Amino acid sequence: MSAKPPVEILIETVVEAGLCTRCGTCVGACPTGNITITDPGGSNANVTCTLFNQSGTGIATFSGRAWISEERTVYYTAVDKYNDFINVSSGFITLTDSTLRTNIATIIAANNFLYIFGEDSINVFSDVRVNSVTGETLFTNTNVSASIGSGFKYAIFPYFRSMLFLNRYGVYALVGATTTKISDSIDDIFTVLTHSAGNNSVPCNHMIYQSTGTFRLSDDRGFEGE
Repeated sequence: MSAKPPVEILIETVVEAGLCTRCGTCVGACPTGNITITDPGGSNANVTCTLFNQSGTGIATFSGRAWISEERTVYYTAVDKYNDFINVSSGFITLTDSTLRTNIATIIAANNFLYIFGEDSINVFSDVRVNSVTGETLFTNTNVSASIGSGFKYAIFPYFRSMLFLNRYGVYALVGATTTKISDSIDDIFTVLTHSAGNNSVPCNHMIYQSTGTFRLSDDRGFEGE
């Protein structure tokens, strides 16, 4: 799925090979600032490298690993690890699907799948396994919805064997590979939705209950109402 991370190559070919001179080149080259060299200097310096500082906007645990999404990329840890992003069985995949028009909204593990929600698409990862020869991780990436998704990450949740989610057009259920709109009978309320948020709100089951008695739609909190 991905090439060996540069930091792993550095460790194998320089540090473990006994070639490290503590020159500091790796400190300046590290794009995330995770490598430091502390006193005493020279050949007696202590070199510290943080290997699990992976940022992201979505996180889930699936198939014995931690998965983190950032923009259009999903990173995954090594087998049975929550913080190892450099082992050969860790890696990442960048979604280049034309159906994913914007960045990944969120990732959710449920029903033995990892759901990748975009504003207008849904992908699922499944069948995670390790190549017995190379040690690299393999998995199946399937697009199950090419036109319907959700950008409201707090309004997506599993319900029995389905996934329920809200977008700007209503409430949908994903069952297997089929998305079905289930809010036709209450669609009239969507014509009066606003983007404002009032006081005295209480979160419950991915919804916000307002004391004002009005329904609201929020870009960052999803479906809100009383």
